[in-house]
Amino acid sequence: MRLALIALLSISWLSACTVLPEAESVDVYRLHPATTIVIDSSQEFPSALRVSRPLVTDLLAGNRVLRLHTDQSFSAYSATRWSSAIPVLWRDWLTDALSQHPGFSQLSSDVDNVAADLDLTGTLRNFHIETRNGRSYAVVQFDARLIKLTGRSVSAQQRFDARVAVTDNSSGAAVAALSQATQAVYTDMVAWLFTQESR
Repeated sequence: MRLALIALLSISWLSACTVLPEAESVDVYRLHPATTIVIDSSQEFPSALRVSRPLVTDLLAGNRVLRLHTDQSFSAYSATRWSSAIPVLWRDWLTDALSQHPGFSQLSSDVDNVAADLDLTGTLRNFHIETRNGRSYAVVQFDARLIKLTGRSVSAQQRFDARVAVTDNSSGAAVAALSQATQAVYTDMVAWLFTQESR
């Protein structure tokens, strides 16, 4: 009788140990693919360009989709993540977008270990949803720096920013608006890059 009771308790204990809490269901997002607008198909960026991860604050170093409230506090959309940490997400999206532009034939990123003439880097200062006066907007702000790799001198720098209204409170709408704002920054930055090379 005692042996049977011990065996029963052992089985119950083992069964309890195998019951694990269900994993949280998480929606993982990428930025929407870039739309490349080519005004002059004969325009060619003459230098080999490398795209590097941007500098960010600690808040933007992770992979959460962030919201800034009116009291200047941040929160994250629940059960929602970017597919990569934000600096990597930015670099990979920008590299892919530029690779689709026929004017950038000599293109690499900082993971390729390929020789280049210029480094497109900078500081990603804002990449979040902001609530103001009862409305929500995607806010993207990037301080771009074009660095000559020979001598490590700054060739040019420019701030780019965009603000796009969010259609609703869902994480999908937040991602869509951040994608549109990133696209707007990208479009302005490409025009700026060609202006720098024509100087």
